[in-house]
Amino acid sequence: MIGGERWRPGSAGPVNWNPDLGEEAVAEHAAEAARRHFAADPKAWSFALGTNDGLRYGESPATLRWVYPPRYYRGRPDYSDLVFNFMNRVAERMAPDYPDRHLGALAYYWAEQVPSFPVHPKVMPFLTADRSQGYDRAFLREEEALQRRWAKAGPERLGIYDYIYGHGFLVPRIHTALLARHLRHARRAGFSDYFAETSPHWGLDGPQPWLVAQLLLDPEQDAKALLREYYTRFFRDAAVPMRRFFELCERRWMTQEGPVFWLKHYRNDSQTSLYPPEVRRALRAMLDEAARAVAEDPVALARVRLTSEAFRVSERYAEMVERREALARALLAAMSREADGDRTRVARLREEDRGARRAFKAELAEVQAATPLALGRVHIDDVLRSDWGPSADWWLGGGGSRAGAAEMLPNPRWMGPFSPELKIAGLLYEPAMPAGWASRTEPAEGLVAEWRDDGSGRGLLRLENVKLGEFRTFALVPATGEGVFSLPFEGRMSPWARLLVHAAWFDENQRRLGPAGGVILPAGEWRDGVLPLALGVKPPEASGVLCVVAVLDQQAGDWLEIRPPSLRWWTHGARAAGVFPVEVSP
Repeated sequence: MIGGERWRPGSAGPVNWNPDLGEEAVAEHAAEAARRHFAADPKAWSFALGTNDGLRYGESPATLRWVYPPRYYRGRPDYSDLVFNFMNRVAERMAPDYPDRHLGALAYYWAEQVPSFPVHPKVMPFLTADRSQGYDRAFLREEEALQRRWAKAGPERLGIYDYIYGHGFLVPRIHTALLARHLRHARRAGFSDYFAETSPHWGLDGPQPWLVAQLLLDPEQDAKALLREYYTRFFRDAAVPMRRFFELCERRWMTQEGPVFWLKHYRNDSQTSLYPPEVRRALRAMLDEAARAVAEDPVALARVRLTSEAFRVSERYAEMVERREALARALLAAMSREADGDRTRVARLREEDRGARRAFKAELAEVQAATPLALGRVHIDDVLRSDWGPSADWWLGGGGSRAGAAEMLPNPRWMGPFSPELKIAGLLYEPAMPAGWASRTEPAEGLVAEWRDDGSGRGLLRLENVKLGEFRTFALVPATGEGVFSLPFEGRMSPWARLLVHAAWFDENQRRLGPAGGVILPAGEWRDGVLPLALGVKPPEASGVLCVVAVLDQQAGDWLEIRPPSLRWWTHGARAAGVFPVEVSP
């Protein structure tokens, strides 16, 4: 129930909702589903009722009782009482008929905290956390205390849920000592079951899934002794340099800077900051030493090469990110000052960026074809989505001077009547925005996402502590020509936060034509900046362009102020016309 009306989500699209867990009828429905499941399969000993990734739980009176006014845990809304009251009610209905069965649950995301009441013995929660963040001692102590509290909460069985990626990373993410400590602590506390998302890159993550598999047999085993066995039996005469390689990777993770948060660096270029050039050179030397040590042993050499080839992709990835950021900083500075030498520098960095991007794509394709076990799933769109090349080409080709010849005018429709904000149970899901814009945010403690009057008559969007925010508009454009989307902004972005502006052409049926292009703002303090996104030549079948501004993982002290953007358009043969008026539809 949202705004006094019962919402019935369709079956298509992303799952962004949960059932109305406060309602008694929902618990009865779930209990009946569990009873049918056990009746149909007498061997089944559990029935899964874990919450999904959707964050809209509604605001019926029965649900508001458990979640309003909002409270928070680890910076996210705390919905544990709602989720585990629901689980308890289902268990109470199911247990009399099936006293030896369990109900699987997730103590996940908004429900990690122990609820304020005992949990039914037949409810089996799996406690989720990104335990790689245990490099921070405060997080480690908090996580272990949380496990102890859950062990006293009432369930007969408890599970640990880990993320041992793998996918979402293209650099080694090694934290074997932390995993060994967590497994030992959880087992001693009373946890009995385990699940991990892995999707490993075997060349980068090899020792980690193997070690976890051994420790699940007995978490009290000596992890260091197990790793000695792994390196000696797997890499043979290359055991010493390969162990040094992975131990250095682990030190890089465990000594990193910055705040802890859920899946830090996941699908984020910030992961390359853990491996600056001097560290990459040291690691490459260890791999070369290992290859020489087993040059006459084809089996061991193939195993060394599995890591060597995977790490070659890591090297090209880090080089590409470094060249891309250098180009971005130079272009933004040049657009603001037009100093002597800017064009030469931007042109040089553009060529370096082009070469690094080409080298990364070629290396990735070669490794995936020749050594498919080295790398698992790769989010290639994430890795390549920030591309400053088209904007640099546009500026080097005279786009900057063309843009400067006419006033930067916001489209009048962007300053029309506001769309109302959407709050559910006191949490902000859709900030109020000017007409023509759609918005969404993930509720978080301290979230600020609001359109403010700055005295200019245009206003600005102020953003603080945004963990996931997206603001989009669809612009109709003339039949022919090319354009650039420009976003005025200022603020502070830490190395782990992201401001992404991307756009894609759409046809009249709102179907996307080809990949989306975009740019990610480098970290730093920014004043009076303008993010340019060159759209290129409009495809004949396109009717408009969808432009999206996304903000992720803002940390304490980060802030952004985004002003009304402009879409500048030059019809072919009439570039001097300057700003072409465009209509914007919601």
